[in-house]
Amino acid sequence: MIYQDPRYIKFQAKYEKANIIQAGGMPLLLKDKNAFAPYGYGGPSENFLYDKFINDLKNMGANHYFIRFAPWLENHKLFPANKVKYSRKTVARDLMQPIKFGHGTESSIKKTLGPRFKNKCEIIHGYEALSNDIYTINYLYNITMERKQAEICYKYNFIYFKDMFKLLNDNIDLFLVKNMVNKYIAFALFVFDETNVYYHYSGTDIEYKEIYPMECIIDKACRYYQKQGKKLIHFGGGLKEDDSLFRFKQKFGNLTFDYYIADGNT
Repeated sequence: MIYQDPRYIKFQAKYEKANIIQAGGMPLLLKDKNAFAPYGYGGPSENFLYDKFINDLKNMGANHYFIRFAPWLENHKLFPANKVKYSRKTVARDLMQPIKFGHGTESSIKKTLGPRFKNKCEIIHGYEALSNDIYTINYLYNITMERKQAEICYKYNFIYFKDMFKLLNDNIDLFLVKNMVNKYIAFALFVFDETNVYYHYSGTDIEYKEIYPMECIIDKACRYYQKQGKKLIHFGGGLKEDDSLFRFKQKFGNLTFDYYIADGNT
């Protein structure tokens, strides 16, 4: 799983200024006596023992832990039932099935690329991304977060995105939409492993929202990764249960998962 790849964990540890530890065979970050899963999804794998996990944390000086379980793995079931908490639903698409969206979504996608607007959707592989590409996505991402009034912890700088491309260059793709005068108006980052793809970050220039560039990106990503032989693309959920972000992602998915967290003391 890409979120437990040593390169991804190293990237998150650098950003969080945290140490990398193992507890119960699970990679975590440790900072100020708090142990937490790197941003994304993680959790235990087979042969996990909760008591050993707690003992490992205590031995390393952690008095609190926070874990985001991987919904598609249902690995929250490896934890004691009374130690996990349901958070919300997430959305995914089974890439082994034919790709077909609802009529309204299909119409939006055609509008983006139609002759009236002449937009272009490009794929830039991690190792091909240039500084100007990274500045662009950093700008589009942060203006989107400001528009959504996101917490400060969800805002990142140029170095954050640059390091992500540097460390995950073979496992990250950038999808960009340009308008007819070659201005970037939307982007999405996808990270992937051998079988699955994860919709990671995105941003849109609000001026162009009504021509649906993000619908175009997600459509292209689904079709591209299907041809690459990937099995699943996971879009994640909303900021809360059944909000507008969740409903947007639901337009592209044909699977839903229950997402659980663990937030406890040792």
